[in-house]
Amino acid sequence: MTYVVHVSLVESEQPIWRRLELDSRLDLRTVHRVLQAVIGWSDSHLHEFTTSRSRSRLLADSEVEEGMDGTPERDVRLDEVLADVGDAVGYLYDFGDAWDHDLRLEVVRDVEPAQAVRVVDGAAACPLEDAGGIGAWNAFVRWLVDGDSDDLDDDHLRHLAERVPVDFDATYFDVAEAQASASAAALTTEQLSARLPPHPDVTALVAALPEEGVRLLAGLCLAAPGPTVDRAAALLPLLTLLDLARDGVDLTPTGLMKQASVRVLLDRLGWGGDWVFGKTLREDNLPPVRWVRRGAQTLGLVRRHAGRLVLTPAGREVVGDAEGLWQHLVANLPQGDSPEERTAGAIWLLTLRPGRSSYGLYDRHAGVLFDMVAWQTGGHPPGEHQVHAWHLPTLRLLLVLQHDHPSLGARPEQVAAALDALWRPTPALHEADDPRT
Repeated sequence: MTYVVHVSLVESEQPIWRRLELDSRLDLRTVHRVLQAVIGWSDSHLHEFTTSRSRSRLLADSEVEEGMDGTPERDVRLDEVLADVGDAVGYLYDFGDAWDHDLRLEVVRDVEPAQAVRVVDGAAACPLEDAGGIGAWNAFVRWLVDGDSDDLDDDHLRHLAERVPVDFDATYFDVAEAQASASAAALTTEQLSARLPPHPDVTALVAALPEEGVRLLAGLCLAAPGPTVDRAAALLPLLTLLDLARDGVDLTPTGLMKQASVRVLLDRLGWGGDWVFGKTLREDNLPPVRWVRRGAQTLGLVRRHAGRLVLTPAGREVVGDAEGLWQHLVANLPQGDSPEERTAGAIWLLTLRPGRSSYGLYDRHAGVLFDMVAWQTGGHPPGEHQVHAWHLPTLRLLLVLQHDHPSLGARPEQVAAALDALWRPTPALHEADDPRT
């Protein structure tokens, strides 16, 4: 049987809903994972299904492990709690914020479903985790829509305003993205783990995460192959700087490139005066020059010597060699001096999408993943500002591929570099084993 089920967030002033086609034989544990995926939650709190068709309480896996009385939700099929059109099941997520969802059976089709889960339609973005419940979220969305500052007198709402990604759109919903997440949610943890890149920093994170964390991390992986880019064009600023440094670039006493060298770099790259933030061509007044210089130093390609910027041995190996430089770049991703920075960098790389800001995905999920690691190891969960700061070394290195004024969306070249870094060949992974091929 194929069920058409309408899912809505109860008492939301802005309707937040999803319409799904589901295999009626799905167990409720899988339905829970699908709901988390299609709504946009991170599965970082307790949940509970409620139905008049069950005489005992339906238990999540964690409650079964604790020995609580009831029926494991993994042993209950969807068609056991929804049978006739109009039947409804309650789904409560986060017992503190109490996000109450209504699942209502709209259509029953006596046909075998083509897939276990199909997202038909939907509307509006998922609330932030730990937003304070539907009342606080309604007030926050009112402020987003009409700018009513009176709604932000409350300290909690002001905190939400600080947490929300800069590009957050409360009306946003994309069927294709929800479908990709829903399809992943219907897989086993073992199947999802096989989708994760073999990068050592990702592998270390997986080893430290509980099962729900592995599922959350795997859900961040791009389902489709990454963009194809012209690597030489993408690396032109870095290649140009290395070419200038062949004979050394004169520096000021403060260590900045002299204005004449800056002018040569700008002219070669065709960067106009709209990049200049100041009255002079100082390196620190030109963001792209600063990004390229810093990136070259981070990559160990240039260094300061006797008042000049000169190539290192590594720089001499890749000067004029776009392919060699690209491989050197991706071998140095993610960046960071600490395990936390490298882990955050790996998560950041997983969240990059062409033309889309990563902050919504990163801010929503990175903190949850670090919290899960802390719970597993008995450590102290990091603060939001710390989690944000940890990814910055990786972000800054990727700015060497930024040729225009920064936008909220990642450039295709940055996404391609991220994927190449995460999926660099290892002895244990061959092309035929790559889940993206």
